[in-house]
Amino acid sequence: MVTWIYTKERGIIYSFCLFILLLNLVGLYFIIDLLGYDAIIEYSPYGEEHLASMRIPSCIIFTIIVINLLFTGSFLIKKNLNA
Repeated sequence: MVTWIYTKERGIIYSFCLFILLLNLVGLYFIIDLLGYDAIIEYSPYGEEHLASMRIPSCIIFTIIVINLLFTGSFLIKKNLNA
């Protein structure tokens, strides 16, 4: 009984970690694509154009995604080595 619960729990953890890894890889793709833009044009209700630089927010989100990938990947490697 305990072994069955342990294997089910392990399967759920691995599925969730793989889902997180895939989600982060998709996010990484979009952030790298966003880093290619110089600026994004915003239009105000009065018809004025404003340029918004996306460099700093993109770099912050890129760093967060890479750290998340690192910790999720290291967690999966540690779990596989201990099993």
